Order: sequence, then structure tokens, then C-alpha cells
Amino acid sequence: MTEVRRIAREEGQKARLSVPVLLLAQAQEFGVDAGQAAADGIRRAVADARAERYAAANRESVNAWNDYVAANGLPFEDVMEQPI
Repeated sequence: MTEVRRIAREEGQKARLSVPVLLLAQAQEFGVDAGQAAADGIRRAVADARAERYAAANRESVNAWNDYVAANGLPFEDVMEQPI
């Protein structure tokens, strides 16, 4: 079992993060939920990293498909409905 899966099974567990005190004070001043903001930021960073990993792993296939479309057009292009 991977570490991520093991941790996911322990739902409700919290982790500690180091955050600059000034940043936390600013968050408090503006009414920002620092914990939620941190989770949102980490979620976005993970999604970005996942997308980049997917793009890197599939770059050759995507480039091959783009080359095919450039040379031959889209499959079934002649029967696709055009927007008005």
C-alpha cells in the first residue's frame, strides 16, 4: 500500500505545516481561513503537477495526433455540424 493510500485511510488526521508568522497575521487581518487557503493551494499545486506529469508522459502521442490532424484534418470533419 502506498503512503498516500495509507494516509487517505486515516481521514480526519491533520498535518502541521510551517507558515511565516507575518503571512498568518495578514490572513487573520483579512479574515482568510489560513487552513482552508493552504489546503486549496496544495490542491491546486497537486492538480498542476498531475497535469504536467500527464502532459510529459503523453507528449509524444499528443504531438503525433497534432501532426496527423495538421496533415489530414479532423476525422469526420466533412460530416460534423458547424456552429452557426
